[in-house]
Amino acid sequence: MENKDITKFSGLNETVVIPEGVKRILPSSLTKLRYARELILPSTLEYFTPYAILNLDTENGFYPFVKKVHIENNDRYTSVNGVLYSKDMKSLIYMPPLEKNEAFEIPDGIEEIAEAACALITGDNLFWSHSGKEITFPKSLRKISKNGFYGVKIKSIEIPSNITLSEGSFEECKIDCRLNIGNEIIPERCFINRVKNVRLYDTVKEVKKHAFSSELEKIYIPPNTKLDKEFLSPLYTIINNYDDNGKLIERVKKKLSINTIIGGKINSYAHKYAEMNNIKFQEVENNDADIEAFLYDDKDTVLSFSMENEPFVSDNDDLMF
Repeated sequence: MENKDITKFSGLNETVVIPEGVKRILPSSLTKLRYARELILPSTLEYFTPYAILNLDTENGFYPFVKKVHIENNDRYTSVNGVLYSKDMKSLIYMPPLEKNEAFEIPDGIEEIAEAACALITGDNLFWSHSGKEITFPKSLRKISKNGFYGVKIKSIEIPSNITLSEGSFEECKIDCRLNIGNEIIPERCFINRVKNVRLYDTVKEVKKHAFSSELEKIYIPPNTKLDKEFLSPLYTIINNYDDNGKLIERVKKKLSINTIIGGKINSYAHKYAEMNNIKFQEVENNDADIEAFLYDDKDTVLSFSMENEPFVSDNDDLMF
């Protein structure tokens, strides 16, 4: 402990009590508490981040074991049923992982999901042993911050268009339902995840870089929605090259082709993007019936552009089609 900050804290107890006097709990400071199930925070605490428990930067991530967080008589934070909130109950600060049959609930009055507040609430983001959650939001919610739901397995979700999304809000999520999005701006890395089909509504004005993964099967894009030149994040594979003796001599990173089908109107931003990047495109009229048929019919006739040149690359990083 330095200057009333916790930078590293370890132990084997299931209940961990952070001493009174501690003011800040810093990132990665609690990741050694592999046996902890209950975390009791001090009344003197002024700063807490979910990154104290979570590690989203490594390839494998880190599954949090803490199941409940408690705090009393604190000026900045409060806890209800093991979940940490801001004192005024307007911001959800940290929700520990849920049990398989435990419902996901956010109290009415919450206006913000803080950074990484609900990350990995369904467990390990690699093995997906959890059955997934039905995600619903209170009418009061206005913002989902960076990594707010990182690595969550989602059975169903409805995202109101008045909610502001952030970079990585739903990054690395596995979404087992069709995703309908009406939010004005879709930020970078917002939906880089395992999702099959996406419909964007007319209210979506702009889609930022790497907002979606090129693992997408189909996406409908309205006529006036602007797209970053790399709104679909590319996928890569590693090829190992060996010499005659079986010794590894090099590893080559190879970019995979994009199999996503983009639906939209002819001469729209989406159409031009698909044509310039050698991505399959299907003409779809901007009405519910045609859009639904496109997203659900696996036998769609697809217009494919068989261009010989490499995918379009611009020297202007800010280019929007």
